[in-house]
Amino acid sequence: MTKSEIASADRGAASLVELTARGLVEHVASQQHGMVGAVIALSASQACALGEACVHISAAVAPESSAANDVADLLSGARHRLLELVDRDASAVAVYVALREAGRTLEGQGLLCDLPVEMGRLTVAAAEALSAFRPHVAEQAHDDLEMAIVLLKGTASAAMLLLDHALRLFPEPELHLRFEPERVALETAIARLAPVSRIRM
Repeated sequence: MTKSEIASADRGAASLVELTARGLVEHVASQQHGMVGAVIALSASQACALGEACVHISAAVAPESSAANDVADLLSGARHRLLELVDRDASAVAVYVALREAGRTLEGQGLLCDLPVEMGRLTVAAAEALSAFRPHVAEQAHDDLEMAIVLLKGTASAAMLLLDHALRLFPEPELHLRFEPERVALETAIARLAPVSRIRM
């Protein structure tokens, strides 16, 4: 199988993010395999969007503050990349099969591990940025920001579990040497996040 054929496997599926919300949910529910990575990436993107809205609301209330700009840019970048990963993950199994048939099994396995690592990193970074923004959040966006952090921590944890799942399926020592430190780093970063457990204190 040629490189162009492998690339076409990555482009073969229709873009999930172009579907309506109802259409996407129905598509996920109708599959014969769990689209875990795509669901994680989409959920994380939505959580980033919620957090980004909180930052913009806060900036409008206190336009003299410069704290919002960098956070909003980080969240926007994460949101867009996570949407790209929705479609990347949706086609990942087809790409893996193409690589395996081309005698590049380890490369395909690495792809299935790389995706949750990137999802986890993006999501943790977004949660950390929103956590640091807490002193600057406007009162009317305060509770929403806290819920965005909770959502981000949850999706980061799910991404870490997806990586652990891939490592269980693929026992190759080379993969574990490369990706177990990534899993531990994600686990450590997630544990440092401190979402609230109550809104009314």
